[in-house]
Amino acid sequence: MHLIDLTGKKYGSWTIIERSKIQKDKYHHWICRCKCGKEKILTSNYIRKVWKPTDCGCTNVLLGKKFGM
Repeated sequence: MHLIDLTGKKYGSWTIIERSKIQKDKYHHWICRCKCGKEKILTSNYIRKVWKPTDCGCTNVLLGKKFGM
């Protein structure tokens, strides 16, 4: 399979950092980092064809919380 370099590409709040050394199947794996710093390893196929990223949930951390009154 031909390698398409995804390094530096942005998908929602996620940035592709680098290619992972993991290769369990025919797809290349990539280390992705959310704007909050959380990392996730995903296959190139999943990133380009399936994934509908926004963020890791970090923007919803305060939803439903009460502060003060």
